[in-house]
Amino acid sequence: MKSKDIAIVGILLAIGAILRFFLAMLHTPLTPNMIIAFYCLAIILIRPKLLEALGIGLVAGALSMLISSSMFPPGNLISEPIGALVCFVLYAIAIKFSSMKSGIMQFKPQLSGIAIFCMIIFVFGYLSIITLPQYFPVAAGYFEIKMIIGIIMSAIFGYLTYNAVNTGSAIGPAFVTFLSTLASGFSFAAIAMIFVGASILSSPKYGGDIMAFVAVFVPIVVVTAVFNAIVVQFLYKPSSRVLLRGQE
Repeated sequence: MKSKDIAIVGILLAIGAILRFFLAMLHTPLTPNMIIAFYCLAIILIRPKLLEALGIGLVAGALSMLISSSMFPPGNLISEPIGALVCFVLYAIAIKFSSMKSGIMQFKPQLSGIAIFCMIIFVFGYLSIITLPQYFPVAAGYFEIKMIIGIIMSAIFGYLTYNAVNTGSAIGPAFVTFLSTLASGFSFAAIAMIFVGASILSSPKYGGDIMAFVAVFVPIVVVTAVFNAIVVQFLYKPSSRVLLRGQE
């Protein structure tokens, strides 16, 4: 890997770590792991070799472990390299298909905008219905109010995102980041269950029921995956432009 590529990876991981640190300080029910988004962006931008991608994942895992309030922080040392590997493989496949006439990245910009808009509807709809009542008790029980807030927020961010992708950027970065985050999140859950499963299930929150743990953890992973996909889709095009200018 070139020294410039190493610098790019370092900057992106540092940004992700800083964002993760500040989000963790909010003590919200859902804390997106922004480090995943930024190591996916790094892999997509510089397209490293396989071992280099695993190295990026390992560094990201170490940062995630140090800035974590999760049930088993050392699990990040395994889950993040898995996420980086998935990102590397999926983007390589996406690049291959994009050269074909009917490839998966040959969506019209309008379809990309609609897909990202649906992701945003999901995220803000979930947050407004599940998270909002915990901070604004007056909204608890008022399903219509929560739905209206979710739709308004979704419409605003959806419009901004639609304009961003409508200029011609493909949806590949969001698609790859979404699946990579799922791979990282679910592998982390599996690792945690292996090493500290007994203490997790003994918590009053789960009452010894594995399905209760799944019901809580799966939505968090999925929402985080969508959130990371949106972030990478937003940042991909301006980041790639900056990278190309630096090569001139």
